[in-house]
Amino acid sequence: MAVEYRDGTPFAGDNHTPTELANAIRTKKYGKDVREPIAQLADKLSNAVLGRNVGNVVAAPTKVFDNLAELQKTYPNGADGVMVTVDNGHKYFWQNNQWKDFGVYQSAGMSDAKISEFHNPRSYPGEYTMISDMTISGIYFVWEHTDDEPVPFSGTGVIEIMANAPSPTAIIQRLTDTVEQKTWVRYIDTGSKPKISEWKLQGYEYYSIYNFKYEYKKLSDVRKLGEYSLRDDDHLVTDAPVNSNIIGYLKVNKGGSDTAIVQEFTQTTTQRRWIRYIDTNFIGSWVEIITSSTLPKELSILNRKKILTIGDSMIDTNSVETQRHWAQMIADDNNAILVNKAVSGSFVTGGILESVKKIDVGTNPDYIFIHAGTNDINKISENLGSKDTISDESTFYGAYHSMLSILINKFPKAKIAIFTPHLVYDRTDRAIQARNIIDEICNAFLIPYYDNTKDIGILPYSNSRKNPLYYNYLHLNSDGNDFVKNRYESFIKSL
Repeated sequence: MAVEYRDGTPFAGDNHTPTELANAIRTKKYGKDVREPIAQLADKLSNAVLGRNVGNVVAAPTKVFDNLAELQKTYPNGADGVMVTVDNGHKYFWQNNQWKDFGVYQSAGMSDAKISEFHNPRSYPGEYTMISDMTISGIYFVWEHTDDEPVPFSGTGVIEIMANAPSPTAIIQRLTDTVEQKTWVRYIDTGSKPKISEWKLQGYEYYSIYNFKYEYKKLSDVRKLGEYSLRDDDHLVTDAPVNSNIIGYLKVNKGGSDTAIVQEFTQTTTQRRWIRYIDTNFIGSWVEIITSSTLPKELSILNRKKILTIGDSMIDTNSVETQRHWAQMIADDNNAILVNKAVSGSFVTGGILESVKKIDVGTNPDYIFIHAGTNDINKISENLGSKDTISDESTFYGAYHSMLSILINKFPKAKIAIFTPHLVYDRTDRAIQARNIIDEICNAFLIPYYDNTKDIGILPYSNSRKNPLYYNYLHLNSDGNDFVKNRYESFIKSL
């Protein structure tokens, strides 16, 4: 390779990268400006051999131990390489027949036992100073300052790395601030044409879709088969079928020939759907797919029907700290009449069963929605019971059985829709036990139910994963209610 020795500017500074030093050695015109970068490069190589940091580069550890005693026990006669101890984060080298402490290794390392946990949400890659350097697929905690984090980011969050999206050299980074509950997304390509997009502040994502494409300006440019989430920002909106609330997802399927595709767009909040046909030199118009959810209210199966709601805060339309509640939305969207008898904080074994006993027969509902049991599973001291306690109303089994029996006898023509309690992060076993009890009772009465422990499509909230569809550890926020509303409505209309 021919090198031009024409750079006559003086060499200055002492904090250059190895690449900068090499370029200076190749291009500087005068000897005095070549000798100094050679000397600095020699120093950096020496430091690297001794495991000292070289600028932003950190010597990689050969092996990691819990503490110095464990290192000395494993290698009493020494070993080659950089050894790091987790307890103090220091690096050690074998010198003069002893393990010598060379100070802090940038950050505390991970023992062999912890390395296997590197890709779960309870660990984080603390050695990174740039989020853009995080390219391995997985979900990680982030709680240290990094040089290219979005603004304003609190410094505490979870980052999800999605590799091969959409090409082998591309990744998507999705960073959620667990303090402010904001999410940013960006696209990075490390191929022949490297690209790092700017962080884009996003709304809440839905967990069933992980394949993103933010580099496109038109939906018609998205022709690779697959599913893609869409946001209401500068991307993917210029030729959408609607002009507002562009929040949803796009499916790209095969068309009638090798060069043709069919795009299907779904608007998340309304569940309206459109399709169009695209070929090499042809882009068809969007055509809306008419379903029961998009029919006029007057044609809905729930039109002018009376809905009776029974249960706790999960269905009490007066208790939710949100502008939208799924039960009220279903009633409003279908021109139905909602009668709310649910009471926040109530138990099946107490207030709910007693309120059912007091409901006037003249209420005469067409539909009964029941979402009850959440407080029962949260109360550890309460005996959920079994078939053996069917007559004992102090148990969840007995009270739930009595509740359904009373409703069926009072309102024999009403259609009953039951919703099991959600999974609660520290009561999962009891939630599943309650679901099994409800399953057994519903089978006995031939009543269908919606299983929120496995069909709801929302990950349970926990301290380590603050699900953005919840406003606390238990209750759904407005976006969460939007999400379940469409699922619940389809179930209800199938009765």
